[in-house]
Amino acid sequence: VEHDTIFVPAGSYMLSLVGANEDAAATGDLDLNENVTIVGDPAGGTIIDGILADRLVHLTAATVELVDLVLTRGSTTGDFFGAGGILVEGGTLTMTRCVLSDCTCDGHGGGIFSLGTVILDRSAVTGNTGNSGGGVYHAGDNLVLINSTVSGNTATTQFSGGVSIDGLAYLTSVESCTISDNTGPESNAVSFRSIASVSNTIFEGGCAVIAGMGSLQSEGGNLESPGNTCQLIHATDRVGVSPAALNLGPLQNNGGETLTHALLAGSVAVDTGNHALCPTTDQRDWLRWDGSCDIGAFEAGATGSPIFADDFEDGTTNAWSITVRNGRRSAGIQSLVRNAAIRRLSP
Repeated sequence: VEHDTIFVPAGSYMLSLVGANEDAAATGDLDLNENVTIVGDPAGGTIIDGILADRLVHLTAATVELVDLVLTRGSTTGDFFGAGGILVEGGTLTMTRCVLSDCTCDGHGGGIFSLGTVILDRSAVTGNTGNSGGGVYHAGDNLVLINSTVSGNTATTQFSGGVSIDGLAYLTSVESCTISDNTGPESNAVSFRSIASVSNTIFEGGCAVIAGMGSLQSEGGNLESPGNTCQLIHATDRVGVSPAALNLGPLQNNGGETLTHALLAGSVAVDTGNHALCPTTDQRDWLRWDGSCDIGAFEAGATGSPIFADDFEDGTTNAWSITVRNGRRSAGIQSLVRNAAIRRLSP
C-alpha cells in the first residue's frame, strides 16, 4: 500500500483558501484521503492555522500520521459532525509530538471527533471548545492516549470537557496522561460510555462512568483529584487527592516540544505510579529512568534524553560533541502541496 511522507519546514501555514463542506482538498480543511505521514519541524515551528474558517484536517479511510506539528484555530458551525479541529470519519490517525489547540465547534468534539481510530502519543490537546465534548469526542474503533496532556478544554452542553468516549467505541486505553483543568456539564475530565483501560494517569476534575454503558479497568498507578468518581479500585490508585497534595503546575513549556503540567515539589504523584507499566520516556521525550515512575505525562526530576541510555556515557563527557543534521532535502512548499494532494498551505 502506497504511503507518502511529506516534510513541512518551520513556518506558519494559513489555510487561506476559504470554503467548507467539500472533500476534494480544494478549499477549507486538509482532506487526507490517501495514506500519508506529514512531518513538521522537530523544534515545534511548523504551525497549521485554520484561521477559524474551517476545521483543520479531515480523514476518510486513510492511515495518517502527523508528527511534530502545531495545529490551531480550526472551527466549524452547523456541521453534521462538529469536529472543530480534526474529523476522523474513518481510518487511523496517529499524532506524535503534536499540539492541537484553540479549535471550536457547535457540535461534537471541539478538538477531535472520531469515528475511526485515534492514537495520541506525546501530544497535547488544549484550549478547544465544543458543545458536546471539548477536547476529544470518540465514537469509533480504538482510542489510545499515551504520555499526553488534555487540558483547558470546554464542553458547553453535553459530555466531558476533556475526553468523551461514546458507547459505540470499541477499545480505549489511557496510559501515563495528565487530564486537567477541563470543564464540562457531565464531567470535567472524562466521560466513559465504553470499556476503558487506564494506568498511571491523572484525572483532575472527575469522571462520569455511565452505568450500563461504561466501565473502567484500572491497571494501577492512577490518581483522581479531588473526588472519587472514576471507579479507580487498584491497590496502587489514589483517589480523593486534594489539589494541594497533587500540586500540579500550570500548563506551560517545561521542556520538550509540547506544553505540560509539571509535578511541583511535594506532589503525591511523584514516584507513586505503577512502575511495571511505566513508559520509557515522558511526554517531553525525557527518560523516566530512575526506577520510580511518576503519575501523569510529566516525570519530575527528569532531564533531556541523553544520546546513550545504557550508561555508556557515564562519567565525564565534556569532551563529547555531536551535531545531528536532518539529512533530507526540503522541497519548496509548492512541491509539498502538489505531491501530497493537499491543495494549499500558504504561509
